[in-house]
Amino acid sequence: MPVIAPTSPTDCFQAAFDACKMAVEYMTPVVVLSDAYIANGSGAWRLKALNDLPTITPPMATSALRDTFSPYKRNEKTLARYWATPGMPGFEHVIGGLEKDSSTGVISNNPENHERMTRLRASKVAGIDVPDVPVFGDKDDAELLIVGFGGTFGHLYTAMEALRSKGEKVALAHFKFINPLPQNAARVLLSYPKVVVAEQNLGQFAALSAHENRWLHATPIQRSHGTASESEQTHESVFQTSFTNNTSQWNTPSTIIKRANHAGARVAATIFSSIRCTKPWSN
Repeated sequence: MPVIAPTSPTDCFQAAFDACKMAVEYMTPVVVLSDAYIANGSGAWRLKALNDLPTITPPMATSALRDTFSPYKRNEKTLARYWATPGMPGFEHVIGGLEKDSSTGVISNNPENHERMTRLRASKVAGIDVPDVPVFGDKDDAELLIVGFGGTFGHLYTAMEALRSKGEKVALAHFKFINPLPQNAARVLLSYPKVVVAEQNLGQFAALSAHENRWLHATPIQRSHGTASESEQTHESVFQTSFTNNTSQWNTPSTIIKRANHAGARVAATIFSSIRCTKPWSN
């Protein structure tokens, strides 16, 4: 199902609106992946006028489907089910919780039908149009790309600026849309010699990025303490991870973990996964 991760307290309204728009237009549950740091934060923001918000267009059943309507039919373009509300003449129907045949709606325990419907739902979500992931900093010539998602935006942006102030070429790609990933995700992730994924879990987004882009080879280095990271320690850990004297060698996980555990280096809740990019044209 779709997953949206708001990047700040002030981004939560837009994230919730985007989730509602996806849920209604594609007839699917949507996860809004927030965290306690965002929930306990605050910020001033301007409420948009309703006329300035994008239109939400439900896949309503049309008159052409009257008397032949089935709640299991899908829109050929979006793969969403058609929506017939109670009281629409000619659209009476019965639904239930048991798995149905993908075409007829008859109760089915056929394995092939189950797989077909699973793949249809996955294709529906994969086809949802989401905005491109933005890239900040030295996006045209960075030696290192920091990747994050959701509520870590402020810390990672500050860490990026701190590294840039030291003369390093650094960029930041911060994801709000986790599933489906933006169309430009692969191009962005494969455009830089080194990539560091910083996340407050056990490296799931690094694994997802490597799974979606087979030219990425991930070596996860993770910590998860459930508290917000500090920008000073974040940029120091990124620096130690990526800018070493011997640029041909990658730091080992044990080395980075020892640095992260060193007194004063409380990188605590930020998880660092170093991803080595091997571009297809360099093999």
